[in-house]
Amino acid sequence: MAINFPTSLDTLSNPTGSDLLENAVAALDHDVQHSNANDAIEALEAKVGINSSAVTTSHDYKLSAVTATAKALTSGTSTQTVSGLTLTSPQVNFGSDANGDLIYRNGSGVTSRLAIGSTDQILAVQSGLPTWIANPSASPASTTVAGIVELATTAETETGTDATRAVTPDGLHDMTTLAGAAWFLDEDTMSSDSATKTASQQSIKAYVDTTRSGTNGQTTRDLSTASGNQTIAHGLGRTPKKIKITVTQGAATIWNLSIGTYNGTTNSNLYHGANNNSQFYAGSDNTNSITIYTVATNDTSPSVATATFDGTNITLAWTKGGSATGTAYIMWEAE
Repeated sequence: MAINFPTSLDTLSNPTGSDLLENAVAALDHDVQHSNANDAIEALEAKVGINSSAVTTSHDYKLSAVTATAKALTSGTSTQTVSGLTLTSPQVNFGSDANGDLIYRNGSGVTSRLAIGSTDQILAVQSGLPTWIANPSASPASTTVAGIVELATTAETETGTDATRAVTPDGLHDMTTLAGAAWFLDEDTMSSDSATKTASQQSIKAYVDTTRSGTNGQTTRDLSTASGNQTIAHGLGRTPKKIKITVTQGAATIWNLSIGTYNGTTNSNLYHGANNNSQFYAGSDNTNSITIYTVATNDTSPSVATATFDGTNITLAWTKGGSATGTAYIMWEAE
């Protein structure tokens, strides 16, 4: 009979001691027995394969990657290295896996497990390895903490209802809708939070115009008046950033000019003049805002004044010089 291996397993008949070489049962004939045995051995050799077999159906070919003392892995552990191998839908378990865990190569070159992070954490790289860190967008950024800043809506900008959000670029440029953000114009004007929130659009426009143009005016001072303060209402509607004072005085061949400033900290001026005794004066002064020499003959003591200001007035603190007389004409400017 012909054998079926390796397509299927064979069922061979075994003779007994009483069977003849030539038997009524053909499968028990002596020559048939030898023939079947030889065919089975050849089939087994073909299935196993010769050393370094190139027959792709042989076991030798299929197991050629298993070398030395290694064995094909069906369970347990293995230390063999396999390269060029494509795994289709593999399932690798690391013993204590959980949903969301990540597998990576650690600093020792060994595959490791990174447990899933917590809510709002994000994956980052530190020292060349993956790790979980707090998400910087989970809370608003600040001047000392990096992150994401949400822009305020126009309504929030106008009413000041969300101080944690940045004013939109459109809001900064559209001053007609910035009733709630008037402090961007000048911090000195909006001195309180309530003033900021209640400022109207028209008052902001008026303030912008006033800031740009400033105020100015003229007044006089009788130089024969005793030392004392002279107040001038500047009408700026706020405390000035600085003031400028220009003073002239003269009669016939006698003249004086003084130009001074005050920036909230320092008084300073330049002066130039002459009296009727052919005495000439010129110089600068970092103490006073006004230096005016008298018209009186042989009087070399100037009248001087220092300036201060507040939200309402400019104040000139005069010190009378010698026997000064005449009228000083004053032009003031406030910004």
